[in-house]
Amino acid sequence: MTGQNQGLISHNEKLNKFTRQCLEEALLLLLEKKSLQEISVSELCAKAGVSRMTFYARYKTKENLFEQIIRTLNKDFINAVGSPFVQNADLDWYKKFFGITKQNADAIKLVFSTDKYRYLSVINGVVLANAHLTEEQRSVRLMWTGAMVNAVIYWFDSGLRLSVEEMASTCYEKLAALACG
Repeated sequence: MTGQNQGLISHNEKLNKFTRQCLEEALLLLLEKKSLQEISVSELCAKAGVSRMTFYARYKTKENLFEQIIRTLNKDFINAVGSPFVQNADLDWYKKFFGITKQNADAIKLVFSTDKYRYLSVINGVVLANAHLTEEQRSVRLMWTGAMVNAVIYWFDSGLRLSVEEMASTCYEKLAALACG
């Protein structure tokens, strides 16, 4: 492969990433004012500054884009704090998790208010993606993930009354045994 071809591939990858980010941002902005069902693909594309053809080259539906937003949020979290299923989810892990959750509260609340069941479904798919998990490991991962999602929903619904440290301590005490399962 020539240097010129490699440069073109790199450029295309950057352009694809930029386009994905524009579409994700546009959808989040529109979701602040409308439900997902009320948003048209044409409106979304106009907000993102891309054509419908560009949209449909990447996604079948706006719901697929919404699911991509969920995966992107999850990936950003894992990059920031690490996977609780790979490393020891100690108290510091939980503190980082709730700290980043609080920093991203607006986007997370928006995603939850749009469709928290789809959020949980996508996240369940992510945590169960490893085909080599035993049935017990799959069950434990689902229990931990459900508990964490519900803890975050409760925390948001209560107006973030508990501090990051209080949420981290509570979840660590009650859930740490499940995290590495």
